[in-house]
Amino acid sequence: MSLTQCQTCKAVIASSARACPQCGARRGLGRTLVWVFLIVIAIGFSAISLRGVPPKPRDGGAQQVVPEAASVPSKQDAVVAGELLQIAPDYAPDVARMLNHLMANYPACQQEIQPVTAVAVKAPRNPANPDFTVVCGKPKKVLVHFSWMDAVNKQIPAQPAAPDVVSRSQAADACEAAAKEALSRPSTVNFSRAWSAAFQDRPDGTAVYQTTFTADNDLGFESKFEITCLFTGHTMSSATFRPAG
Repeated sequence: MSLTQCQTCKAVIASSARACPQCGARRGLGRTLVWVFLIVIAIGFSAISLRGVPPKPRDGGAQQVVPEAASVPSKQDAVVAGELLQIAPDYAPDVARMLNHLMANYPACQQEIQPVTAVAVKAPRNPANPDFTVVCGKPKKVLVHFSWMDAVNKQIPAQPAAPDVVSRSQAADACEAAAKEALSRPSTVNFSRAWSAAFQDRPDGTAVYQTTFTADNDLGFESKFEITCLFTGHTMSSATFRPAG
């Protein structure tokens, strides 16, 4: 029987023994652990190298490209007579058909139409042929006029010329001038054109400008005021101001 030495306790043991009778250490375990460690490292390197490789396409080597969905313009729903709450029932069906006709053929109404804004004109030119209006357009709003006979005959109204609306800066200039003219100490007017100012132009050509300003009163004390100016076209129709709260 051949003998060998235990690698752990150095005792002499039989070369065929699988474990040392002195210390119990198993022979060959260290070598096995080394092989297991090397195999794990090899598998790890293989996984890392394959991570960046894209998968092969299935169909003949050509990758499929999925096109993005084309943007389709939104289509407005057809107007029905029941939506027209401000139109008399006798005229509602004809007006609803007219709004659908405008939605298909009138440029501003092709952008957007607001059926809930459809109303009858209070003082029609001909009581037997009442007039109606509806708000169209996006983002710029347009007030579209048509008569009952236009609705019956599906006659598209002519597009009016764009109203001559005052600009924000022009409204501010006119409003400031009105404030200075109304006060006894115009040189002390400090007019706000930014933080507190608000401007709104309307489809019918009118506009509103509101802001605040400070000025000295007759006793020399500074006071704060709110001012509202109304415009029709470029003409200021009124300017009202009051002490700011």
